[in-house]
Amino acid sequence: MRDLAGGGSDSYRMKLEAGQYVRWAADQQGIDVALRLLAPGGRLITEVDSPSGTQGAEKASVVTDLAGDYRIVVKSGSAKAKPGRYEMKVEELRRRPRRTAPG
Repeated sequence: MRDLAGGGSDSYRMKLEAGQYVRWAADQQGIDVALRLLAPGGRLITEVDSPSGTQGAEKASVVTDLAGDYRIVVKSGSAKAKPGRYEMKVEELRRRPRRTAPG
């Protein structure tokens, strides 16, 4: 569990391969958060903020197009929000299947 104040954010780095599928979730407890995924170089790939409020899971998923260090950002939706907690977890991580030579 991590504490998060209104207007605050945390970030997590993940080394991913091109074509890799990843699904992650932040279990919100008393604070509404949004999830962002940034590609190597900082380009925003996706942002999710469902209407789940301050309780329950905020989930996102993506298939990467580049290999490298990605950054997942968990951000409070409002600077005026009361402090709360969340638990971040990767729910699924699949590598692209390797192709074998015919043979």
